[in-house]
Amino acid sequence: MDGWDVVILAVKVLVFFVIFFTSPMIWVLAERKYLGRVQARYGPNRVGPWGVLQTLVDGLKLGV
Repeated sequence: MDGWDVVILAVKVLVFFVIFFTSPMIWVLAERKYLGRVQARYGPNRVGPWGVLQTLVDGLKLGV
């Protein structure tokens, strides 16, 4: 293994973990926005731009 193989492997691992850890947050946001429309109410739009940080805030509320 030369130097570039290690760099390529590190980038692949980083991309995998970014996708692995952010995809549940994206799915939760999409589900909450969809259910908000179905129930004729606003979805999560109060925390962060476009409600992106809503999942993080919910996790913090559960931890307190």
